[in-house]
Amino acid sequence: MPNPAVFVPHFHWDREWYEPFQVFRHRLVAALDTVLETAEADPGFRFTVDGQMAAVEDYLEMRPENRDRVAALVREGRLAVGPWLILLDEFLCSGETVVRNLQMGWAAAERLGGAMPVGYLPDMFGHIAQMPQILARAGIEHAALWRGVPGTVDGHAFRWRAPDGSEVRTEFLFDGYDNGLDVLLVPDRIRRALGEYAEMTAGRWGGDPLLAMAGTDHNAPDPRLADWLRKASGEERPITVATLDEYIRGHVRDEVTTVVTGELRSHVRGNILPGVLSVRLGLKQRMAAAERTVDHAERMNALWSGRDESGFLALAWHKIIESTAHDSVVGSGTDETCDQVAARLAEAAQTARAVRDAALAEPAAGVPGDAYLVANPLPSPRTALVEVDVVAAPEGSTLVATTADGSAHPVQLVSQAPTVLSDERLDASQLERVLRRIHRRELFGLLINRYELTPNSLVFHLAEVPEGPFDLMTLRGEVAAAAAAHPGEWRVRTLAQARATALVAVPVPAAGLAAFRVEAGDDRPAAPAPRGATATADTLSN
Repeated sequence: MPNPAVFVPHFHWDREWYEPFQVFRHRLVAALDTVLETAEADPGFRFTVDGQMAAVEDYLEMRPENRDRVAALVREGRLAVGPWLILLDEFLCSGETVVRNLQMGWAAAERLGGAMPVGYLPDMFGHIAQMPQILARAGIEHAALWRGVPGTVDGHAFRWRAPDGSEVRTEFLFDGYDNGLDVLLVPDRIRRALGEYAEMTAGRWGGDPLLAMAGTDHNAPDPRLADWLRKASGEERPITVATLDEYIRGHVRDEVTTVVTGELRSHVRGNILPGVLSVRLGLKQRMAAAERTVDHAERMNALWSGRDESGFLALAWHKIIESTAHDSVVGSGTDETCDQVAARLAEAAQTARAVRDAALAEPAAGVPGDAYLVANPLPSPRTALVEVDVVAAPEGSTLVATTADGSAHPVQLVSQAPTVLSDERLDASQLERVLRRIHRRELFGLLINRYELTPNSLVFHLAEVPEGPFDLMTLRGEVAAAAAAHPGEWRVRTLAQARATALVAVPVPAAGLAAFRVEAGDDRPAAPAPRGATATADTLSN
């Protein structure tokens, strides 16, 4: 008895690649318009939306009026959406990003009626070892994928095991996610072509139905597909149209005994394109920076702020996850596509940085103006090497950093800043022009600490943290009177407080804060900067 056949209409949608996102979205809207019309006109039609909610979100942003139509098909089980937000490259983002991708995609699918409970990973360039663990912990028992499966798998399914022992039954798309297309080339010969394909792949299926993935990149199936298949179906080989979920959970019966453990990185049935790991390095660096910044922002907001920043954090994560698409962060797209990915990742980092800085501003407000606050986002204590701008020590003295508990820590000077910011000579009639540089108390990025006004001389002394009051209107009056009393050439100097750049080693508790102040200590000379490099068996430093 020949194996029955199950056709899964679908498309694979690269969100951006050889065209930028908005160009592909224009095609996406037309394709999903066709899918909705086909499904509503033919109750036997089913469609799987590539396992990623990004395609649905991008569509509904342009067609918000169709949300109820989409949701109705999802609830009926005729439109399979999710569970991912986007089909990611698993090796070029953090584990946290992988989990957030699944979490956000699942939640978005649930709002439309329910996520497809299949870890569909059709076109990734290999797969991480922990993927079965991530899926299993989300309650997903099945996966489906193509690239990376080793040659030891000779059937159409295997048990994929993570290092922790978690397993998912995995459908092996051994001929790719478009294996059904050749069968459909001539609609009135589908039965014959299907028979030939079934005979050619008979060793793969055992007693299970043949899976024919009826779709490819960036195209909706022909609206007549379900009708063609009904005509080709017969008693000898019945044909069913289903979603991928319906095939995996409703049609397969054979017990799977083959087990594959760990990463899937084989080229046997599909090239995994390892070159994408190193091409366009800047995108990988931006991804890591954005992930690190949002991670710190979430921790700091939870620890030290009472503000609800969930909207900003969700936005940052969404932009990061969008950028993990397997033709986005990998850098395989055109220059304009990669520019857009880089800009999106920059936005994610900027959004997270704003949340992080706002969270730190709250505890920082309780620290004296001449002190510094260090935050440790890590779950373990550390000694942070902090570079700070400090008031330089008087000649013959050294600087010492003192933390809140009274303990002292060494300070190493890196550089000394110039103290003369401006020295100019001008006529008394031009003094008002100098005063117009002052904004309330700010001058040249610092604050006016005091000034000295003597005949034909005006000296400003600037500081980071000024002492005592300052009244700009009083200064204007005094300068006007002095200019009238002493016409001719004036010398105007602007002097900054003597400052230096210093390195301070500050102990910070796990997920904690440490405040310190740098002040002049005793008259011992400052420790000289180390010369050359030192090496041990495990480290190299200079």
